[in-house]
Order: sequence, then structure tokens, then C-alpha cells
Amino acid sequence: MGSSGYRLIDHTADIALEVWGTSKQLVFEQAAYAIIDQLCEQPLPPSSDSRTVSLVGLDDADLLVRWLNEILWLATEKGFLLTQAIVDVQDQSLHAVIFGLPQAYPLITTEIKSATYHNLQLNQPSEDRWIARVVLDV
Repeated sequence: MGSSGYRLIDHTADIALEVWGTSKQLVFEQAAYAIIDQLCEQPLPPSSDSRTVSLVGLDDADLLVRWLNEILWLATEKGFLLTQAIVDVQDQSLHAVIFGLPQAYPLITTEIKSATYHNLQLNQPSEDRWIARVVLDV
């Protein structure tokens, strides 16, 4: 495994992801990319169109679910497909600048209802490693 990334995990009916990175911020960024990769079958070109996102969670794991659901909402309700995220997570709050493609509804090929709290995990097993597991309701 590289220093950051994600992989699909076998799950009975939904999509389960394992996401990793050398920092909590990288895990949040990789999780957003994983969501977009699941929504779209094709790679997306870079874009300079940007949005800012600010969220507060009960804890870091809750914040991860809220973040992913925000990415899903932007994609499915606003047609804004994220291509790059710059995330800052501190004290159960998130501030991100995201770049993406506006009005990109036709590129969405898979329906994802939401990120869930089912089997949700976010932990730091070592000083330079963060790992998250999240299940997506499809």
C-alpha cells in the first residue's frame, strides 16, 4: 500500500471502503476521491471551479461521514463533481477548498444514497498512519 489511497472491501449489499493516509487530512481527501470514483466510471479532468466547505462533527468519525455526505450532496443535487480537495481537519471541524466540474450530472453512473455510520472506523494505528473504514448505502 502507498502512503495514501483507498480500496473496496467486500460487503454484502453496500459499498465498503478502507481509506488510508499519512495524515487525517489525507484520509478525508482520499475518501472524497473514492466517493467520486464510485459515482463515475471515467476519470474526471482537472477543473478550476471551486467551492468551500465548512463542517462541524461530534467527533472525527462523525465529521468524516458528514464530509462524505456533503460531497455526495454536491454531486447528486448540485451536479458538482469533485476533482481535487484541500482539507484541513482540526478539533472536530473541517474546512476544505474543493475543485470540480459544475453541471456534471451526465457523468454520474452509480447511485450512492449516503455514507453511513455502520461499522464506521477512523483511527491512527501509528504516528504516520491513519485508516478509515466507511460503508456507503447504494
